[in-house]
Amino acid sequence: NVAELVELPKSAPKETKYCMSLPQVAAVAAVLDEMVPEYNAQQAKLPGRQPAAASFKPGLFVSMMVLCGAMRFGEAAGLRVGDVRDGRIRIERSFRKGEITKPKTYAGIRTVGVSEQISVALAVHVADRDADEPLFTLPNGSRLDSNNFRGRWWIPAVKRAGLEPSIRLHDLRHTGVSLALAAGVPATDVAKWCGHASPLTTMSIYAHGLPGRENAVTLALDAMGEGNVLPMHRVLWSS
Repeated sequence: NVAELVELPKSAPKETKYCMSLPQVAAVAAVLDEMVPEYNAQQAKLPGRQPAAASFKPGLFVSMMVLCGAMRFGEAAGLRVGDVRDGRIRIERSFRKGEITKPKTYAGIRTVGVSEQISVALAVHVADRDADEPLFTLPNGSRLDSNNFRGRWWIPAVKRAGLEPSIRLHDLRHTGVSLALAAGVPATDVAKWCGHASPLTTMSIYAHGLPGRENAVTLALDAMGEGNVLPMHRVLWSS
């Protein structure tokens, strides 16, 4: 059979997706914040160089990506100061390849609550700033660029935190969605929170990565059989 002599193309290996724990996210965020004064010290040694702009808060930035809508990097980079108000963040644009565009899908346009874990820090970050300013920037005050942030800040911070070096920036989104599902938040709510058009997308991409969930349904039904009622989860999104 001639067909047997044809070498079929090999499928490209899938990238490994990592789900970090919240303490691991906090550890990377802390290292990122430690790197800022180090950067400023280096700048001070060079004539004409300026310290990092006040809008450069890398630890807060990555924490927000996980805790507030499991944002894509472009969505987070596209935020303006005025998008944060009344304990909510309005996500309606993306910054990619030097251009402001709409989010990846229509479902990506959403409003999410600000996590209590970063609410104070975020409120301080936006205080007394112009509403049209980028919410976060690079040290030089320009909008965040994923390649620059990944190479100069993210990869070194992950290594210094003692984590797997191949953890990607996009794994922050994977972490936010996976942890929300692991916490028992309904997939429909998680999908709207993270900007998926359908909960089927949320489950097909992320649910398989939740270890230790094999007995979740059994444990939930046993709890109800003992007279325990599972609490409703707080809504994490709004239209």
